[in-house]
Amino acid sequence: MEGYAAIFAASRERKPAIVVRGVSDMTEKRDPASDKIRQPIAACHAAAFAFEVLVKWGQFYPKNALPAVATTPDSLPAIGTASPVVDAPGPALAIFFLNLDAEPAAVTPERLAQIEAMLRDLAGEPWLTIERIEKGSLPLVVSDPSGALGRLQLPALREALETKFSLHLFGIAPEHALEELGELTAELLRASDDLLSWPDTLPSGEQIERPEPRSTSRALG
Repeated sequence: MEGYAAIFAASRERKPAIVVRGVSDMTEKRDPASDKIRQPIAACHAAAFAFEVLVKWGQFYPKNALPAVATTPDSLPAIGTASPVVDAPGPALAIFFLNLDAEPAAVTPERLAQIEAMLRDLAGEPWLTIERIEKGSLPLVVSDPSGALGRLQLPALREALETKFSLHLFGIAPEHALEELGELTAELLRASDDLLSWPDTLPSGEQIERPEPRSTSRALG
């Protein structure tokens, strides 16, 4: 509602605008205690993202644009020149992370073998293998020679795990996406630190009570 009003006002004034929302939970297992910690963090992340958008906007749309520089295209190969023959690379081994809502200690080796067999059947990939379980709720690290697991529909995979093993699938992601997410998380933490270091004194000298930097810094740490 507030976001619509802001965008409506900006459009009436013909000014560019964007609404950035902070997401603090997925509506599952939420409670007032966790909201008290997560909501300030989500607000800081949203503010950090908004400032990053402004920085990128300034880079792409500078007030004083530099003149375009003419470039000379690379020379084309002479007609009849043979191009070197390069062997096509074989399919790369895909690594996927499946995050399940379960305690690792509750999943026995026998049950893990059953989950692996089900994943092979669903993906149609007989060489698919559960490599290991990492720390967390229950992150399964799965190697997939053909990448077939990534082509599965998430609702079908989630339903199969719920029906056969009573396991809720939070999500599935390829390894490279998690690496990028880790880099983004580090950026957000740095941005949050910058935001939390804002001064608490107005130009007039009035002091502002800001307890949230201390509590949020503890939660982030």
